[in-house]
Amino acid sequence: MFASAPAPAQQRDPAGAEKLYDEAAALMQKGDYAAACPKFEQSHKLDPSPGALLSLAGCAEHEGKLATAWVRLKEARSLNADTASVKSRQEMEKFIASAIKRIEPRIPTLEVRVRCRAAAPSTEAAACTSGLVVMRGDQDVTGTLGTALPVDPGKHVIEARAAGFATKKAEETVGDGAHAVVDMVLERAVEQPPSPPSDPIVPAAPSPKPSERPPVVPPREKEEGLGPLRISGIALGATGLAIIGASIGLGVVAKDKQGALEELNCTPSGDDRVACPADRYDTATELADEGSSLALASTVTSFIGGAFAATGVVLFVVGSVRTPSTESGVTVSPSFGAYQGLSLSGRF
Repeated sequence: MFASAPAPAQQRDPAGAEKLYDEAAALMQKGDYAAACPKFEQSHKLDPSPGALLSLAGCAEHEGKLATAWVRLKEARSLNADTASVKSRQEMEKFIASAIKRIEPRIPTLEVRVRCRAAAPSTEAAACTSGLVVMRGDQDVTGTLGTALPVDPGKHVIEARAAGFATKKAEETVGDGAHAVVDMVLERAVEQPPSPPSDPIVPAAPSPKPSERPPVVPPREKEEGLGPLRISGIALGATGLAIIGASIGLGVVAKDKQGALEELNCTPSGDDRVACPADRYDTATELADEGSSLALASTVTSFIGGAFAATGVVLFVVGSVRTPSTESGVTVSPSFGAYQGLSLSGRF
């Protein structure tokens, strides 16, 4: 059985239906089926007429829906029986009969059969006794099982279900004029074993009150790498050694000046003077002054270099045995005046 859905109740509007029909007819003359067919549908809802149904049959045939077109033609024939004009009724009937005769041989049919197998797969399936529902698309075809029904060409999805049986689906594609049979067997649904009881839930021990919790002191993170103090110590120590090296060099040069002065048979006599023959006095005085300056510079730089080196050792040792909780910093600067050396300031 193939039936179209009944049109919802709507107030008749012959004038509106006529206008829509004329617009749709003009569009169909231009071959614009996509715009014409909805207007024919709306015209039929406003005022049902054989002409609108015949046009809708033409739309369905154009889309390849042969069974739908056949149903529309049958509806048009039924409605045409109320046409007042005998001549118009006869002409319409002649047109409808011709269209049905042309379309019917091309309409495919589909037969659905459903059985249920209640026992083992090797047993014979029988008719389903209760709760059977069979759907072809959105149409319930339970009452037409075993009957070849006219359908539109194309793919059809059939779903069958019954109480106590596993639901089954099938697909069937039919072409023009074909006859197809879909035979479905529903198997007994496999009962799932009950889930094992879950382990009893043991309530967790109550958490201690905040006042009962002892304070947790996070472990102190170990400082990675050399750290700022040790790096500063290494830098200062290296600088001190470099200064001491320069001091030694100045001392060597001063010693050479002293040796040259002795080769001139001149000796210092105090108060920055030298005892020397007159012809060598100027040279000896120059050598004595240069040697004195170099010796003083060597002494000063040796003290400064030693201070830098000693400070570097102190910083390296402190940085090795203590992890600062805050950022450490150190400032080292030379000091001059009555006490020559280094001034050390910062946070350790």
